[in-house]
Amino acid sequence: MDPDMYDAPNSRQLELKGVAVKKVLLINLKHHGDVLLSSPIAAALKDSASSIIVDALVYSDSSSMLDGNPNIRDVITVAKGGADFSVLRRVRREGYDLVVNFSEKRRASYFSIASGAQLKVTHDYAKRQDWLWRVAFNKFVPVVKTPRHKVERNFDLLRSLGLYVDASRYKLFVPRVGEAEDYGDNFVVFHPGARFFHKCMPRRLVADIARELSAMGYTVVLTGSPDDREIEQADYVSKTVGDGVINLVGKSSLDELKGLISCSKCFVGVDSLPVHIAAGLDIPTVAIFGPTDSRTWGPWSNNSVVVKSHKPCVPCNLNGCGGSGVSQCLEDINVPELMKAVSDAVGRAS
Repeated sequence: MDPDMYDAPNSRQLELKGVAVKKVLLINLKHHGDVLLSSPIAAALKDSASSIIVDALVYSDSSSMLDGNPNIRDVITVAKGGADFSVLRRVRREGYDLVVNFSEKRRASYFSIASGAQLKVTHDYAKRQDWLWRVAFNKFVPVVKTPRHKVERNFDLLRSLGLYVDASRYKLFVPRVGEAEDYGDNFVVFHPGARFFHKCMPRRLVADIARELSAMGYTVVLTGSPDDREIEQADYVSKTVGDGVINLVGKSSLDELKGLISCSKCFVGVDSLPVHIAAGLDIPTVAIFGPTDSRTWGPWSNNSVVVKSHKPCVPCNLNGCGGSGVSQCLEDINVPELMKAVSDAVGRAS
């Protein structure tokens, strides 16, 4: 293997597997965080050939993760439900040379077939072994069984085609940071909620963490979605801890949240989209993990620390203990260990 393979010079044209690649379609029919974690791929493609055109096809509600990305020419969106005929026709007209697919969603195969691309790469998902999937793609990359970060797995798709890329050179691209309220220069954004409740801590522990952050001298800005459970938890924490906590749960847009994180001293949160936003903004990040594997889904940043339970069953990747939706490992987070992680993360950034 060429020792300089990771440092190939930028050329006017990219050739992979004998195909001159001028136009690429990235298909990512997943959640916001998954789309954000695929953003380095576009940068790597543009670095490999300055003239290459990169488009992305994503769900409408996650397209904001690509707003303003200088490496993507156009973001094509589809609704999570409904007909795709106009989008299929558009994909066909574009004349892509390469399709890179990041998910196992069935609809991705329709767009790949419509593209007419000579190269169509995806992971070899166990649940997608049928004839249609095999027609839709012509390069299947093994899904590694050992822990490997999602960003590295995404880059494996390019590596399989002969484009060897050092993923550590690329950051996540965080789009359009909004305006933030002025909470001084010593506040921490604490985001204890997640889309899936088995990734969340009990409210007693959330209050303990907020209290300790406040005792360390930080203003604690609580953030979260308008979900009733998150709002109820935030109200409890605000009343329990009192002064030093600002409750913005359900009151901030995604752009405003990005703005808050960008101005914060540190971000503390469970495994969710804001962890990846903080990592992309290179803010000191303390990520709290439970049943999911931080080696795959942890913050893509050297300016981060992961705190998790020391139970031998972690990570189990289950929807709570016994599928109950409640994760005991997130009830066992050691608060002093978490506070030390915050001090270490802030200290390294100072």
